[in-house]
Amino acid sequence: MASRRPQWGRPPPLAVCSAAASVLLLATAAGAQDVFCKVDCCFEILGLKPDATPAEIRRAYRRLAPALHPDVNPGNAEAADAFKSIANAYEVLTDPVRRRAYNDYRAHPEKFGYMMEFAKTSYAPQSSVWVVVVGLLVAATAFHWFNMRHNYYSAVERARESEEYQREVRRMIARKEVATVEEAHEAIHVDYGDIRLPTPRDLLPLKLVRLPLAAGKLLYWAGHWLVAYQLLKRDYTEADKEYLVQQNLGLSPAAWEELQPKQRQEYMAKRLWIDSEYAAFLQRKRIELNRSGKVPKRRKRVPVRENMLAEDSM
Repeated sequence: MASRRPQWGRPPPLAVCSAAASVLLLATAAGAQDVFCKVDCCFEILGLKPDATPAEIRRAYRRLAPALHPDVNPGNAEAADAFKSIANAYEVLTDPVRRRAYNDYRAHPEKFGYMMEFAKTSYAPQSSVWVVVVGLLVAATAFHWFNMRHNYYSAVERARESEEYQREVRRMIARKEVATVEEAHEAIHVDYGDIRLPTPRDLLPLKLVRLPLAAGKLLYWAGHWLVAYQLLKRDYTEADKEYLVQQNLGLSPAAWEELQPKQRQEYMAKRLWIDSEYAAFLQRKRIELNRSGKVPKRRKRVPVRENMLAEDSM
């Protein structure tokens, strides 16, 4: 009966095995050479003997490198290659682990197939600091610009989806103040606070240029405020009174300007820049809202101040 054992065929002749081993050995040796200084000797590249000390290696590198540096020889490919060889030899010989491995490789090149792990460390010319800084600035400017646009259009979308806004659009169309929803969008003014579309003044390079001036103005304003009103106890100017009223009411300068002149005069007449007067104003508004039943009971997160301002604007 014929055997069912698989027929693997005759073993390869000894000459074939020897040739394959030789090819593998040569490939391994070539790979290890590429890890260190390719076909050259790292010591000979720096003009040193195999027993050179770390100090001698550093002196040799400092003697050879400056004349071959790419900054000194722009466009010279031969000088750039020579500099890379010098830098690579310096890195191999100054790293204790790599130097021991290189010495072992020179003595026993046949056993260094695993040395390819050292291929991850190699010389590469450093990028200019200014190129890196400019690149980061350009990336930050683009991100800031598109982030401002995204925030603005997101705020517009949220405002237009609100029930109050939709009700105002329907009211304007019903009264024939506008013909389409698009016209209503253009007619209705919404205060988004500091959220707006970016302008060229918002570019980060221009902001960086204006930063010292803005910082100086801020320091001057803070010093003036501290000296004039905290130390000398002077009376507020009309501009400072308006600023304090805006801060207490939570209004941006644009929103303050959108108020009717009569309403601004009423707020100023109530002396809302004074903390006690502002607290009394809030208390009166709370009482009025409670009596009218217009204080929202479920939407607890809505500040009472917003309801008061809405009530005043009606």
